[in-house]
Amino acid sequence: MKFFKSLKRSALTTAILSTLLFGNTVSAEQTGMEAFQEAMTKSPAHDSRIFREQLIFFLPDAKANLDFQGVAQNDTDLRIRGTLNFVITDMKGDTSPMDIPFYIDQTKKKLTLYFKFGDEWKKFKAPKITASAVDVLGTPTEEDFKEWMSSVKSAEVLRETENQRTMLLDLDEAALSKIISTEYEAEKDEPMTEEDRAFQESFMKYFNQGLQKTDVWCTWTVDKKDWQTITLAINFSGLVQETAKAALNDPDANFNQPLIEFLESLAYYSELKSYTTYLNPDLKTKIDLPKEVKAAKEVEDIIPNEPPEGAES
Repeated sequence: MKFFKSLKRSALTTAILSTLLFGNTVSAEQTGMEAFQEAMTKSPAHDSRIFREQLIFFLPDAKANLDFQGVAQNDTDLRIRGTLNFVITDMKGDTSPMDIPFYIDQTKKKLTLYFKFGDEWKKFKAPKITASAVDVLGTPTEEDFKEWMSSVKSAEVLRETENQRTMLLDLDEAALSKIISTEYEAEKDEPMTEEDRAFQESFMKYFNQGLQKTDVWCTWTVDKKDWQTITLAINFSGLVQETAKAALNDPDANFNQPLIEFLESLAYYSELKSYTTYLNPDLKTKIDLPKEVKAAKEVEDIIPNEPPEGAES
């Protein structure tokens, strides 16, 4: 598990202050891209350490925190355990908090989501394209690594010490778009309703348009002794905003007013940030599925029609 899974543009002053205050001991002969490529190629092909992921999302009337731990149990399997916390505020100022615990099992091209909505655990088998994306991020192959390396168009070493290297990476949006589109085209024959396929096609169109208009940066810190990831941060706010703008600007779209208002909120006020950190390498804990989770009732839709009476808050 390397760059993307074990992987915000910082202001220019961040790089300047890092150099002035802490120094930069990277070899004068080694460019930022060479430093990145060295870290990428020397990183272990399989990383079995427990990692913690936080996705933080904000809107004027809502906020959510997706916090989970995960581990690649072997070269092909990934298991995740976490909780989604979110709070919605209505026009009266009243808030509605909710906590949804969940597990994810990913094996090659299959992904199963277990989640507790109210007092009941439910099970949802994700579309193949979703499972494929998690497979690439969680248990990448050597070919995946080569693609990811090609998606970084520039790199800068922010801080170099004897033990660690922190880099600022500028991603090539065109290369990313090609990678995602290729994966989508390979998996879009998955059986689905005509309505679901139309939605998926529209989303991919808006997403690619948004990606082309976004400058995506990330910060990556590695341990130079074993070249394993310590911390990775990505700011997805621009991507979410530009994707929503692409939908709003589609002259052929026929959105209802509530959806238009939601897209406007996403386009002009949303924030989405991702932080990945790895836990103590000596920690050998496995993530097991409890009996009540294994006995979960399978559902075809992860979005319920109405809040359950026993929802945690």
